[in-house]
Amino acid sequence: MTHAKGSTLTNDVQVLLDRTRSAAKKAGSHVVPAPLDILKAACPVVVMEADEMLRFVAAMRPSIIYVSATDMDVDDELATAAKTLGLEPGDRAFVDISRAGRRLARHQGAPARASIESVADGVLHLAYAGGPLD
Repeated sequence: MTHAKGSTLTNDVQVLLDRTRSAAKKAGSHVVPAPLDILKAACPVVVMEADEMLRFVAAMRPSIIYVSATDMDVDDELATAAKTLGLEPGDRAFVDISRAGRRLARHQGAPARASIESVADGVLHLAYAGGPLD
């Protein structure tokens, strides 16, 4: 998705959600607020840029669009980062990550990731912002 100057991750996610809902309304598509289980997809899967997904919705006018989002949980994000990096509470990098968390606190509860999915012509079309949903 094209990013506006000064945009942030949470802004990009919210923009994708808003633009998808608007495109769905124009296309007459029903929005289902739930993710598809793409790991069990029995069809080809194509991952597209968010802007391309919006063009897909306008062109194909799918009857159903699945929209899911997760909100920012700063403590969870920091714990995941520390675990991924193998950090312990006494490590200098752990302290740095904790400080970064204070700057993220203003995003607590804001949309952090969004996934948009729809099936057309036997293909699952997928776009996301903020990273894939877990």
